Amino acid sequence: MVLSVSLNDSLYRQDDDLIRVKFFEKESLVERYQKEIQVELMNQKSTVLKLSLEDALPVKGKAILAKLLEAYTYSALADKNMEATNTLQFIDQRLRLITGELGSVEKDVETYKSSQGITDLSVEANLFLEKVKENDTKLNEVDIQLKVLDGVESYLRSSQTGVAPATLMVNDPVLIGLLGKLNELDIQREKYVRTTQPGNPLLETINTQIANTKAAIRESIANQKQGLVVTKSSLKTLNNRFESSIRTIPKKEREFVNIKRQQGIKESLFLMLCKRKKKQLFLTHQR
Repeated sequence: MVLSVSLNDSLYRQDDDLIRVKFFEKESLVERYQKEIQVELMNQKSTVLKLSLEDALPVKGKAILAKLLEAYTYSALADKNMEATNTLQFIDQRLRLITGELGSVEKDVETYKSSQGITDLSVEANLFLEKVKENDTKLNEVDIQLKVLDGVESYLRSSQTGVAPATLMVNDPVLIGLLGKLNELDIQREKYVRTTQPGNPLLETINTQIANTKAAIRESIANQKQGLVVTKSSLKTLNNRFESSIRTIPKKEREFVNIKRQQGIKESLFLMLCKRKKKQLFLTHQR
């Protein structure tokens, strides 16, 4: 490596003055500035932090702080991208699963049609499928929401920090706000751990806020799950009524209706997931 040292007029020295150039290890220099950068809240109720740094060269001090803010902005963007990635992974996992199931049930439909000589369904059977289709779609939605909430609960039980899985598929605005708050608190805690000593009052405050936010999230999830379970039970009761109305048709056609219904359930779930993925990709590209 070649280094060039030039004389700066503002730091002019006499010809016989000694100019000393010092080299520092990167790690020791980083540790030094970590200790010298002061981070404090503007006030106890504010979420705005004040950064300050004393340095012999003000220009260098400003440059360091500017670079730190740039890194913070990049970190926030990375968190948003991680949130989108988690949601897409959640959708893709279920799409892979449902694609295989859909292919299997479509084969079952063709096999049954050819083996039993069925070409079409009666008016009564088609009417049943139309009635039950909307209900099955709602059941799919409820099941997806329950799986999303299960994922958030698993995240809370783990020691993982950062963005919760599939948060963009959460429908409740209160829970969305709580998860966003938890993510911000995790980021603040990580920064305080790096820049302050253990037992720092600000760090203790953040830890308390994280614990309280997690408790609020668990309560919100429990309430939502209770509501979803009630909704699911109502939808299943309605399906039972639909199913009782189809028992009068011949057995062969009734069996075919059940296979067609399974095909409809898989198709509905597949289309719903594709729609969610398309929306998520659009939001990701908008950032």
